[in-house]
This record gives sequence, C-alpha cells and structure tokens, in this order.
Amino acid sequence: MDIVHEAGFLWSEERKLMHWLVREQNEAFAWDDTERGKFKEEYFPPVEILTVVYIPWVEKSFRIPPAIYKEVCKMIKRKIDIGAYKPSNSSYWSR
Repeated sequence: MDIVHEAGFLWSEERKLMHWLVREQNEAFAWDDTERGKFKEEYFPPVEILTVVYIPWVEKSFRIPPAIYKEVCKMIKRKIDIGAYKPSNSSYWSR
C-alpha cells in the first residue's frame, strides 16, 4: 500500500491502523497463488456437493491461439500446481 500510493493518500493514523490490521489479520490474505481460494479446514470442513445423474452433452474443444499458447500453458500448470485444477475422468474432461 505504501509503495503503490503516493504520500498523503492516507493520514498517519490511518496508515498505522492499516499496518496493524494487516499484521493482525495476516492469515486472511492470499499472498500468492498457493493460498488463493482456500479456507482452513479446521474452521470450514470440505463440503460434498451432491449431483444427479444425467446424460452429458458434447461440445467440440476450441483451440488455443498460437500467439498465447505458451502463456496459457503456464497459467494452467500454475493452477494444477496449487491444486485449483485436478485430474479428472468425468464426462466433461477435456482432451
């Protein structure tokens, strides 16, 4: 916050309060992708979502444009590494 905003953005007491709040609630922030979108299981146990069986529809996969292919692969690999994307053999998996 201090780096992004110029001096005078917050009053001195507001800056002190912000710094205190960030220190006290440090565990509430996602500082990198490995912490993003997760709750501590000790407070929020995993929830099983029940579904109904039905016949899935079929849609043709689309190609990733060659100009952004490497960047898309990096993004997908990062999501796999942090556990956001997981292997699947469901009816909707991509080839």
